[in-house]
Amino acid sequence: MSKKIAAILGLIVIIVFLAYDSSRHFSEDVVRSKRQANSGQNNWNMFYGQRFVYYDSAFRYLADFDEISAIIEPNQVILSDLATSYYAAASLPVYVRNVQIHHGRRQSRLWNQALEDRIFCNLHLEDSAEVFKALIAEEVAKPNGIPRLRYILVNNDKNNKNVRVDCLWNRRALLIEHIDDITQLIFKGQYLSLYELKSL
Repeated sequence: MSKKIAAILGLIVIIVFLAYDSSRHFSEDVVRSKRQANSGQNNWNMFYGQRFVYYDSAFRYLADFDEISAIIEPNQVILSDLATSYYAAASLPVYVRNVQIHHGRRQSRLWNQALEDRIFCNLHLEDSAEVFKALIAEEVAKPNGIPRLRYILVNNDKNNKNVRVDCLWNRRALLIEHIDDITQLIFKGQYLSLYELKSL
């Protein structure tokens, strides 16, 4: 009899422990806090619905990409925030400047340094603005036939958490200020705006 009681008590302790340990997966507040922190564990929750998967993907940009694809010249180079760069590389016939370093960026020392130093976070500083101007000048000076920066793609989506981690998205208003005199807006869609360098 005492063994049965001990086994039942042990089972109750285990159930209580498991219930306590798993309770956070049934909290809507956890989803909110994890999304704000860009946690990679945000989908292990009962309330993490498909709408979040939809918001944090390129699905909503497909119509914009279709229109952009009809406008741009193929095999040119686009600069955008990190997430949008990957979306563009998958959806458009272009090269992208901004990729993770472990994906083998093969470009100039100046571009690599600028991306690693995150100069786009500090375009309000004169030094960073000068580096940005040097990047554009380097692109303009490239010989014909070498892929060079032709377009700047700005993502205006405020729901996709993947774009929010990059300075090119967070400082997009400042970026647009800096490119206003050297680019022209050639497309403005529901989410994406495409600028073309005037000097190319």
